[in-house]
Amino acid sequence: MAWWNWKTLVDCISEACKRSPNIASGSSLEALLKIGLRTLDVLALVVLGELQPVMRRKCEYLSAELVHQRDIIRLVIKDQITKEQVYSVFRVKWIYHMRFYLDGLVADPIERLLIQMSNATFLYGFEYLGAGRLFQTPLTGRCCFALTQALHGRLGGSPFGPAGTGKTESFKALGNHLGRFVLPQLNFCCHVGAWECFDEANIL
Repeated sequence: MAWWNWKTLVDCISEACKRSPNIASGSSLEALLKIGLRTLDVLALVVLGELQPVMRRKCEYLSAELVHQRDIIRLVIKDQITKEQVYSVFRVKWIYHMRFYLDGLVADPIERLLIQMSNATFLYGFEYLGAGRLFQTPLTGRCCFALTQALHGRLGGSPFGPAGTGKTESFKALGNHLGRFVLPQLNFCCHVGAWECFDEANIL
């Protein structure tokens, strides 16, 4: 996922901005969109064949990620985002999305991969969490946006909504994107049979 984000939303937009004042009018993103669509077609054919369960899951989750990236590229093309708008902090439609920046020139390998969302920047945690991914929707995107802003301000977050709507899964998906291990606390306590007291939980 980091390779795909880096290659599409950083490298290609930078190259397109150098070639044209309006990146949507160039052919770079259109060509990139075609590559993504062809990759999705190939993955759809691969999944129909006989695969090991782990490889099948990887292909399925990669397909879900490619669909999300395809939608972002189409949004950039549709809105005709200019070079000035891409690098402007006020361009909410661009900075709203999670972006992965890989810099091979950085000496420390831990600091080579940066994740940005709006004005928040995080180092990737490099915690292997398996191939599982949550399918991204506009709702999960808004949840990740709010939580990353809270993390950037050294605050906590409390997704609110009915039971079974994906609040915990969205939080775990954010941790997965950042390479951080997320452990639902109450789930852990129930498994080990421990008691836990949340003192003054009303002010959290």
